[in-house]
Amino acid sequence: MDIKYTLEYDGDVLPIVQSNVFSRVNGLIDALYTDMGKTVRSGQLIALIDTSAAYQAEMQTAAAYYNAKATEARERDLASKKLVSQQDLDNAVATLRSTQAAYDANRVLLDYSKIREPFRGIVTKRWLDPGSVVTSNPIVGNSNSTIFTIMDLDTVKINVNVLDKDVAKIPIVKRATATVDVI
Repeated sequence: MDIKYTLEYDGDVLPIVQSNVFSRVNGLIDALYTDMGKTVRSGQLIALIDTSAAYQAEMQTAAAYYNAKATEARERDLASKKLVSQQDLDNAVATLRSTQAAYDANRVLLDYSKIREPFRGIVTKRWLDPGSVVTSNPIVGNSNSTIFTIMDLDTVKINVNVLDKDVAKIPIVKRATATVDVI
């Protein structure tokens, strides 16, 4: 004869994987490519921050970088013929390294303006609209830092507050069933 003892509790169904999606750059939201309730895949482009300032900065640093690269090559050629001093060559090399670092940093910022999904999931909240100002400082309470909340609902956990009088019964539980009223 089997004895069945039933405990019923309310609980919260929560995702195991959840993330608030932020921007790494400041600017206006140029476009949103998903919305609440939509499934997104890992790496998918989900938002674009206005890139006009970043693009302009990249073009300026690119021009400076390619100019410094050409100057360094000329100085190196002239130095091999002993027509310029080692100091002139060293200055050209330093300028090239400096402009390359600025160019690389601007390329990274331009890439950061493309907000990509970190994992496969469902958009459960859209916090900002296109045209909104977004900041790159996700401080608690900063209303302009979170763009989306994404949850992976394929695997979830259920948090249940068990009464003290029932805690001793938990280790002998052989089966648990969960029902969801609303999804």
